[in-house]
Amino acid sequence: MVCTLALLAIAAAGCRPRTAELTVRVMDVEGNPLPGAMVSLTEQGQTLMADEQGQVTWMDLEDERASLVVVAPGYILRSKKVDLERGANDTVVALEKRDVPIQLEDS
Repeated sequence: MVCTLALLAIAAAGCRPRTAELTVRVMDVEGNPLPGAMVSLTEQGQTLMADEQGQVTWMDLEDERASLVVVAPGYILRSKKVDLERGANDTVVALEKRDVPIQLEDS
């Protein structure tokens, strides 16, 4: 019995993910999802667009920390650092509405 338990523990340790998965949910301060928000993962040099639920997911991350930059039209840009563990990681980024609309100058 002891040998069986030891073998199961070794097998379970070998099945642990070696990389991280990161799911980011982008919401407004009232908790509503922000589909179409752009989420950049600076370590990967990648930007993904949030789906209908305001989510993006990166797979197979080997870094221990993720630096995010999140932006959506009409909202204030936000950056966030997330410590990653092997396996699934989830974080929420809440964006505040911009008080003054951005005006672009004609060149």
